[in-house]
Amino acid sequence: KAEAMDQQLKEMSTVKGKTAKARLVLLGHQDPELTRLVTASPTLGRSTRSILLAMSAHNAWPVRSLDARTAFLSGEANKSRSRPLYMRLPTEWSTELKLPRGSIFQLVKSAYGLAEAPRAWFDTLCRSLKQCGFRQSWSDACAFTLPPDEEDWKIWEKQQRMSPRERANLPDDIRYPDDLPSCACLGALGVHVDDLLILGKHRRFVEKIGKLQRLLPFGSLKSGSLTFTGVEISQSTDGTVFDGQPKYTKKLAEVPISELEFD
Repeated sequence: KAEAMDQQLKEMSTVKGKTAKARLVLLGHQDPELTRLVTASPTLGRSTRSILLAMSAHNAWPVRSLDARTAFLSGEANKSRSRPLYMRLPTEWSTELKLPRGSIFQLVKSAYGLAEAPRAWFDTLCRSLKQCGFRQSWSDACAFTLPPDEEDWKIWEKQQRMSPRERANLPDDIRYPDDLPSCACLGALGVHVDDLLILGKHRRFVEKIGKLQRLLPFGSLKSGSLTFTGVEISQSTDGTVFDGQPKYTKKLAEVPISELEFD
């Protein structure tokens, strides 16, 4: 019966071979547990973003971004509830599915409109990042770094015994930085809701990002000039990072000042 209902819903959302963009949205403000739910989700601080970009410039890490598709549907919001949540189907759905008007269903997974969806997504993302080996910052919950593991240290020590010329000839994605003991970091990323700022080029870091993309519904990596939290970011060939808001400042209206008074 559930499979037949899924098929009917797919047919309802498809018109002439094109999938409609309409989505079922719950009225989250009617949630009886609204005042007891944890709904706030942290966002990346401006100073933290600047620090991450400075790390990227210092290490010549490429700056890339990654965005999640249907992020608020990917969080495990149902696990944070103390009791089941029920919803009444819209009249149009009841009619198409040939169900009594006002039919009530239990919400098993997530849905648009849930008050706790932003926090549930952030918690799910944090668990996935830690599963991939990332370490969460104590000063900013939205900043993560990838520390080297035991195997990385062994390879670093082996590379340190090479001559400077031999190390310089190693590919960038397998060469460990000379100052690895002080930075203890192969890459970093910042989280702002469903947007991620990706900073790193080492092969193991790239592998971990690939694993994260398989765990959660992320799109493809974006590189070159990009926009993150309204800030335009670009990078030169030598690793220098530039950020600013030129488009925003150009749209600012001029404030006329007729007279200036001086004491």
